[in-house]
Amino acid sequence: MHRALELPDILYIIYDHLITSDDEFLEKEDQWQFLQLALTCRTFLPAALDNLWSNMYSITPLLQLLPTFIVSTNPDREGYILHGKPSQEIWDIFDTYAVRIRCISLTPRDRVHASLYEALLLWHPTPLLPRLRGLYWRGLDLSVTEAMLFMSPSIKRLRFMLFQYPEQDGGTLMFLNRMPETSLEELALWGKLTPACLAVPQRFTNLRTLYVWESYRKPEELVIDDHYTTALKMKQLTSLSLRVPLGYTFTSSDLLVLDDLEYLCIQGAIDALTQVFTVLSAGQLWELNFKIDTHHSPEGDYPALLSSLRFPNLHVLEIMTTNEDRNELTHDYADIIKPLLRLKQLEDLHVNFPSDNIRLNDSNIESMAKAWPHLKQLGVVTYGSLMGHPDTSMMPTLGALRHLARHCPDLQLLQIQVNASGECPEVRPSRLNHGLHTINLYSSPIHDVRKVALWIDSVFPNIEEWRRVDGILEDGWQAVSDLLNSFRMEGLRKTIV
Repeated sequence: MHRALELPDILYIIYDHLITSDDEFLEKEDQWQFLQLALTCRTFLPAALDNLWSNMYSITPLLQLLPTFIVSTNPDREGYILHGKPSQEIWDIFDTYAVRIRCISLTPRDRVHASLYEALLLWHPTPLLPRLRGLYWRGLDLSVTEAMLFMSPSIKRLRFMLFQYPEQDGGTLMFLNRMPETSLEELALWGKLTPACLAVPQRFTNLRTLYVWESYRKPEELVIDDHYTTALKMKQLTSLSLRVPLGYTFTSSDLLVLDDLEYLCIQGAIDALTQVFTVLSAGQLWELNFKIDTHHSPEGDYPALLSSLRFPNLHVLEIMTTNEDRNELTHDYADIIKPLLRLKQLEDLHVNFPSDNIRLNDSNIESMAKAWPHLKQLGVVTYGSLMGHPDTSMMPTLGALRHLARHCPDLQLLQIQVNASGECPEVRPSRLNHGLHTINLYSSPIHDVRKVALWIDSVFPNIEEWRRVDGILEDGWQAVSDLLNSFRMEGLRKTIV
């Protein structure tokens, strides 16, 4: 074995390249791989075990190291329990693995009886996981015992997904209120949130990422506007995700200056969003995702909302609407697209209005292409896109896509509905040879399949993937895809010959 492999730092770098999962938790294949490395030799063992135990989906594997960890046979104490106190030797082994855990996800599926946590708190010094950096809780209110057991000053990331409102004297609020003010960098609160929960984020002075997504309350229930306004004023944030309640009103006229904010995801009624965007100054904002909640105002003033987006550095924008209580509405290009044309740095734009239509024509597509020369992804999803019998008067023609090919050289993904049922544009001798590789034309009407295929081949010859609606590519566009593949194979054959 090479001497370099005896250096732990080298092994950690190599092991990082072996991980295939995009998630922080290892896939089964990755777990098996590190298990094999751990069994190979003593040199590989410590680093392999660190990777295996670093991020845990459950507390159960750790508890299984205790010989007295058993399934209760008492119907009044269902779940796992500790049947007797382990020896100090067992605790020493337990601690060598507990210290490796950096992130853990706790859920009701662990089936750990409350008495087990009480025994751990009695027999084992806290914190149970001394180097824990991330704790994810999904379930009902955290018990006080669980809070005391897992609380650690080393925690940087904390996520609570709550299915019931936490008690004022319960473990969730105790955990949040006892964490050191300078400890957390990321906090996520989702589900059933009380005003006391919503008041917590402002405690943490080093918080960079905040996610607050409250389940909607009944109309008669109290809305605490101040807590949401406070979240919008946390100047140290670089990432903010916020679902403001129905009825929320942002009344302050003072400028909201968030100079460090790079990512914003927000959902709310159109009036509330307009109020926020009108006073928001975020010069470094790179990505904005917002969903317009249409419960109370299905129509709303979309031009006013979209005209309030003044973010000169914005590169990624996704606009969505909810589907509840909708009528089929039609928006003009001037309502939805035209106010966005001044966002010159856009690279990814997705407009997702699944219950509405957006009326577009060829000149509109040309204006979009000229305004956004850096586009890499463009998607426009409307009610007509998803219907089997769309209105051709609402959509641009196939030939309008040439504007995107000319003015957006970096475009890689295109999702839009076009009318390919009329006269097909002429195939010009000079091929544009654009690099577009993924396209979704939804339920676009089509007539002359071969002419359409020849035209697309002359403009977008590098398409590799045709996205499907509900997994099905309509017959006409399937025929176009097949023809394009045959053109490509014929060109390859001529090159070889």
